[in-house]
Amino acid sequence: MGDSRIPVLAGGLGLLDSSPMVRTPGTTRARTNATELHRTELLLLVSGIVVLGVTALSVRDGYVSGAERSVFEWINGLPDGIYTPLAVIMQLGNLAAVLVLTVVALALRRYRLAIGIGLAGSAAYFISKVVKEMVDRGRPAVLLDDVEQRGAHASGLGYVSGHSAVAFAVVTVAALWLAPKARTVLWILAATVAFSRIYVGAHLPMDVVGGAALGAACGAVGRLLVGARRHGHQRVPEP
Repeated sequence: MGDSRIPVLAGGLGLLDSSPMVRTPGTTRARTNATELHRTELLLLVSGIVVLGVTALSVRDGYVSGAERSVFEWINGLPDGIYTPLAVIMQLGNLAAVLVLTVVALALRRYRLAIGIGLAGSAAYFISKVVKEMVDRGRPAVLLDDVEQRGAHASGLGYVSGHSAVAFAVVTVAALWLAPKARTVLWILAATVAFSRIYVGAHLPMDVVGGAALGAACGAVGRLLVGARRHGHQRVPEP
């Protein structure tokens, strides 16, 4: 990389000039452009926090609405034949998947992608544990009758879904490095993880909605921290 490009990239990442900034039309415009560059991340972060808060309040004290019960019973009652493919996709929501994907990104020399996935995925996993204790809502088998539990029976608390949180956190970050069609596939996979957690009887619908919101918020923070935009390249405001 030529010396002439280093100041531009470093400036775009906020690494230059730690002294107080003098207000000029140019610096004001740069700040405005920087905000516009991260508008998606800020929207994801705020929306995720709001949805997480609303769903948490709606399920406190173990409350299950009639609509939520109906959706759960429909998904949980689907045929057993779809279990195997869903069980495979569901692993995207494991903490182990975060480690594997981080290592793969490092092997491909996508360092910002690796950092973003590692930070966002880990944060989603551990924060979900904290939220579970705060909200204290049980699993479907505790709150409802006739729950079909498939695979290893989940224990502990239900809200939020850690699998959903991790999957959406990883996908929110990874989507920056992919073309539109590949991004669509990733979002479908994340939604399938959430769907599968209801299907196997591990979570109620609001659990996975809250988990997805938490994951999107963690992913947005990860994107902000690594400073990456479209396809992993930093977009520096034009002069």
